[in-house]
Amino acid sequence: MKKCMQCGTIQDNKYNYCIDCNAKLGEPLPKDYAENEPCIEPELKQKAPDETYYFIVTRNDKLKSFILLALAILHYILLRIKADILRERCLTLISLFAILYSIAFVINLLLPEISWGLIKLDLHKYLKNPDDIKPPDTKFSNRRRFSWLIIAIDAAALIILLLYSVIFSE
Repeated sequence: MKKCMQCGTIQDNKYNYCIDCNAKLGEPLPKDYAENEPCIEPELKQKAPDETYYFIVTRNDKLKSFILLALAILHYILLRIKADILRERCLTLISLFAILYSIAFVINLLLPEISWGLIKLDLHKYLKNPDDIKPPDTKFSNRRRFSWLIIAIDAAALIILLLYSVIFSE
């Protein structure tokens, strides 16, 4: 077992990066560490074989999903309160896209099986049996990395629209 120095979760030896925070893991822990440490999550050991690595939903994913949903709700509230100002400046589409993209990314973070199923459905056009394909490691890491980018873009769009609506409402 390896312990992440950044978030403290215990990982299996076959992983080089933490499942929760994507930090590089150190050396394996001594064999007697698992017996002395009561906080090891046994379901993590059972739940992390190679083929299901992509489908693990971590606390970090849940936090990002909560932030994305909160931003989507704030976009909706801004859209309802300042709809006339945003509509006359043709800015309602920015809020609508932010809401839809946030919800799509929440589904991708919390239900990765659904997004992988949609990708496999698309692969039916090109492959005879896409059910045998496993998600690549890049798909997993991109899902985690791009969620922070989407949060930043969503928050920036909310701030810009909020400032724009305050400036032009006077």
